[in-house]
Amino acid sequence: MKSKESILEIDEQRRKEMAFMDKDGNNFFSEKISLVMDFSPYIEEMEEPRYTPEYRIVYLKEGTAVHSINYEDYSLKGGDIFLVSPYNIVSLKRASENSVHQMLAIDMPKLQYMRIPTYHPIMVNLSDSDKEIVEHTFSIISNIIRNRGPQNNSLEKIAILLISMIIDVETETSQRLEHKQLSRDEEITEDFKIILATENVVNRSVKHYSDIIGITDTYLSTIVKRVTGKTVMHWIDQKTVYYSKLMLQNKEVPLERVAIQSGFKTVAQFCRFFKTKTGITPTEYRNGLKKLPY
Repeated sequence: MKSKESILEIDEQRRKEMAFMDKDGNNFFSEKISLVMDFSPYIEEMEEPRYTPEYRIVYLKEGTAVHSINYEDYSLKGGDIFLVSPYNIVSLKRASENSVHQMLAIDMPKLQYMRIPTYHPIMVNLSDSDKEIVEHTFSIISNIIRNRGPQNNSLEKIAILLISMIIDVETETSQRLEHKQLSRDEEITEDFKIILATENVVNRSVKHYSDIIGITDTYLSTIVKRVTGKTVMHWIDQKTVYYSKLMLQNKEVPLERVAIQSGFKTVAQFCRFFKTKTGITPTEYRNGLKKLPY
């Protein structure tokens, strides 16, 4: 139970924030539903990793961008849209100057019964006609929130329709590409990534993951490098940085606890790692954080 506290505390802290709409009336943030019609004012904040307690639909209307979801980078271009389930770690790695993002974050119990992967995003490139539908849907949601409030019952139905469309497009795309069965190496790599993503603390031992999968650490290292082009420790380091940043965002969590739950025996070891990977100390990172709008 103790290992889950840091993530849950961050989640609870964000849920307690007051709902608000920006001065232009375009972007709305609340506990149950948030809508962003353009990320541009929040690009810097979006670069920080965040734990998603709700379902998120992110649509790149224009430009290019790279998003990280559970430590893996995804390149997007105009017309791409992705859907991610709760309990994932996301961040915006970079975006072109002309990029325009739209996002809908929704906490609705009914969505758990839909065919949404738990630890991987559904990501598709929309046709011109589907782009029109998505953009029109975002406009409708914005108008409803602005004129009728976020508690309006029609919002849930519209969100379900939008998610159903994304799932259908992804299914059609997979069928056209004749989605092939994963090889054994790909299955093992997938198992490793899921374990890495789902554990609530960081374990920095390769053997920890190989033991769970039931293979040797050398074999796991060989397979992951062959499939992804990156080492097992690369992926573990990615999680360590993202996870520790998440904990550091809650300034009430002591540095000692951040270090231990990030897989280090001492604060000094953790600080050396963090400075090497990010260029700043954990304290400098924590003190430089801006307030997250959602």
